Amino acid sequence: MIQLSTIDGIVIECLAYGVTGTVQREEEVIIKGSWPNNDDSLQELEVEARIYQNLGPHPRIVPFLSWDPEKSMLKTRYMKNCALKSYITSNQCSVEEKIRWIKQTADAIQACHIHEPKKFGSS
Repeated sequence: MIQLSTIDGIVIECLAYGVTGTVQREEEVIIKGSWPNNDDSLQELEVEARIYQNLGPHPRIVPFLSWDPEKSMLKTRYMKNCALKSYITSNQCSVEEKIRWIKQTADAIQACHIHEPKKFGSS
């Protein structure tokens, strides 16, 4: 269920919510926020932020923009057509396209597994 609201003329879409918190879109930015007064939710979001920071930029991984522990807010770039399942179900996709996506997914998984862990906050 997508809910829209406008704050200071900026349209904010609530894309999803779950155990960890909410996922919202503000223009070209995705904002993930933890539930208020929920330490488990905050900790899970902090782990996600650490993973993004440790990985660094990669062409197959959504770009990480920022982590604000005071506001419990993780920001990534919005990726148009990023929901592959909905794209596949609403478009005709060739076998070649699907093979390319599988290779790209494998490339992203490999990038996740070859990174040396860094301390949170280091560059």
